[in-house]
Amino acid sequence: MNPDREAIPQWARLQVWPIFRLYVVVSALLHLMWEFAHVRLYALWNESTATDILYSVLHCTVGDVMIATSALATAVVLAGWRGWPERHFRKASVATIAIGFSYTWFSEWYNLTIRQSWAYNELMPLMPGTEIGLSPLAQWLAVPTIALAVAYRRHSLSNTQPIKSDRSDSRRNLS
Repeated sequence: MNPDREAIPQWARLQVWPIFRLYVVVSALLHLMWEFAHVRLYALWNESTATDILYSVLHCTVGDVMIATSALATAVVLAGWRGWPERHFRKASVATIAIGFSYTWFSEWYNLTIRQSWAYNELMPLMPGTEIGLSPLAQWLAVPTIALAVAYRRHSLSNTQPIKSDRSDSRRNLS
C-alpha cells in the first residue's frame, strides 16, 4: 500500500470532494453572473456609486457561495453521505435546492421588512401576495440545479460506473 495514501485520513479520500468542489466552483461563477445580471432590480442601482454596486455584487456572491456550500453539505449529510454521490444524488440535490431556496426566501423577507438593509426598485417582479422578489428566488432554483447537473455530468463521465438513481438504490435495498 502507498505510505502517502495511508497518511491521508479516510474522510479525505472519499469521492465526495471532487464533485463537491466542482459544485462550489460552478455555483460561484453562476451566482456571480446572476448577481451582476439582477443588481439592476435593486434600489442601490439608482442610488449608489459604481464602487458600492461592485462591492455589493461581490459581497452577495460570497454569501451565495456560503449558502450553496452549507446547503449541499447539509443535504449530503441528511441524504446519507456514505456512498454519495453514487447513491442519494437526487435526494441530496432536491434537499440542496430546497435549503438554498428556503434560506433565500427567509433572508429576502427579513432583510426587506425587518432589517430594511436593502430594497428593490420598481423593476423587480414580486412573488404574488408577498414583497419578495422573484429574481433571487429564481436564482436559487436555477443556479444550484445547473451547478449540480454540471457536477453530476462531470463526475459520471470521469467514473466508469454511472451514478445510481435513488430509485434503483431503494429497490436494491428492499430485495
